[in-house]
Amino acid sequence: FDNFPSSIYIINRDFSLAAVNSTRAARAGQEPAHFVGRRCYEALFQRSESCPGCRAAETLASGASTQRLSRYWYDADHFTELEINSFPILDENDTVIQAILIEADVTEKRNLEANLVQSEKLAAVGQLAASLAHEINNPLTAIIANAQLLRREIPDGANDLLDSVKLIEMAGLRASQAVRNLLGIARKERY
Repeated sequence: FDNFPSSIYIINRDFSLAAVNSTRAARAGQEPAHFVGRRCYEALFQRSESCPGCRAAETLASGASTQRLSRYWYDADHFTELEINSFPILDENDTVIQAILIEADVTEKRNLEANLVQSEKLAAVGQLAASLAHEINNPLTAIIANAQLLRREIPDGANDLLDSVKLIEMAGLRASQAVRNLLGIARKERY
């Protein structure tokens, strides 16, 4: 009971604590014996009445196991997220006499899940960028090739027309380079 890494405590029907493991007691900064006999909401949560939405009360009343997530903030940037499960303890007549609560720290798990979701979003954006780059690359190739063909056909002395065609070609080449850069970022490959 005391060596279990998650916080565990047992409450009676009147919300008095029957047992508290050392992990939960250490989180509150006391010895386990300090909490036994006191109301859970007073001893563990410094409240004068039962916690809003108390799932332990639900377990004590109905005998149903419950689960919830709770986030405790230390400051604006740091928190601990706990997964709190409550289970009924029955007597020989299958009457609920106590509830056992297990609080598991799932902060790191939630952070990893959030990072995975972010990575999946970035992968989707990369695929979209690669697809878009290929769609843009085809017309750019035609624009550049036709500008080069036009440049060969321009008669001597038509400098304004030659400058316009060179401008089209340079813009196409610049756009083509931007597409290559986009593909390089999206796929981490060189095309």
